[in-house]
Amino acid sequence: MRCEGISQNHEDSLFTLWKGTGETGREVWGTVPCGDDEALPEAAASGVGEAAVAVIRFEECERTKAMPLKKSDGNMYPWVTHTHSHLTGKCPHGCVYCYVQAMAKKFANMKARYGGALGFDEKELKVVYGSGRTIFVEHMNDLFAEEIPRTFISAVLLHCWQYPGNQYAFQTKNPARYLAYLHAQGFGMPALPLGSFLGTTIESNRDLGALVMGYAPPPLMRKRAMVALRGVYGHHLRFVTIEPILDFDVNVMVDWLWEINPDFVNIGADSKGHGLPEPSADKVWALIASLGQLGIEIREKHNLARLLGE
Repeated sequence: MRCEGISQNHEDSLFTLWKGTGETGREVWGTVPCGDDEALPEAAASGVGEAAVAVIRFEECERTKAMPLKKSDGNMYPWVTHTHSHLTGKCPHGCVYCYVQAMAKKFANMKARYGGALGFDEKELKVVYGSGRTIFVEHMNDLFAEEIPRTFISAVLLHCWQYPGNQYAFQTKNPARYLAYLHAQGFGMPALPLGSFLGTTIESNRDLGALVMGYAPPPLMRKRAMVALRGVYGHHLRFVTIEPILDFDVNVMVDWLWEINPDFVNIGADSKGHGLPEPSADKVWALIASLGQLGIEIREKHNLARLLGE
């Protein structure tokens, strides 16, 4: 038997799955929280048809119009299971290779949400995070950019704290701002959830200027902030993402990563043809070999194969 209808409980933000017609005689199959796609396989196993499951997965919550918690497709980080964003508008860093702004130029809905002034969509605070997940929070913007109000950051962190059964991943080009949220400060400033992944992007040790790197803090400042975060061991995991990898000085880059001593390093290349200044394959292989000798875990991304000639 298949599900023949879907209705919504406006009080609890639940989809009700039912069989039958009219207001009477419905046989209720069960309920699924809005945006909770982890519940869908179980619902399907209970007899809900695939078509109905698809509707639930992609239907926005009628009451809140919040974006559903999205399953990660693995292109960004295979270890992330879900992504979610509360922030709207353009990232203030304005990096030339920003994939979000590239999509905003192509798609009207992306432009409407991420093409204007910075904002905060409070309806996203209603999204159910569940448990047992690794959620990349604010993957479409930079939550810790200097231009982001503290009230926005606090609201996002409090949302995460409502669901302590998850791990949360944050990534910023302004990692110095992590330091203000390592411990609860009072006045509505919560701490970063315990066990979070705290990451930064360091595309190169070289400061290649705003035309390439945008208006983010220069790489040296990011490196210093990540070194200052070495004391969070046992409470958080730290990572560095070198993507898109830009031309760099091997010895300097290795020294920086040795000082930071991250739990792991992601390395990836430009996959959108931005014409960026890129390193040679020999430099990338030398970096990988040196980090391996230091015992630093390397997580290569598939787009790195182009630079390595594989």
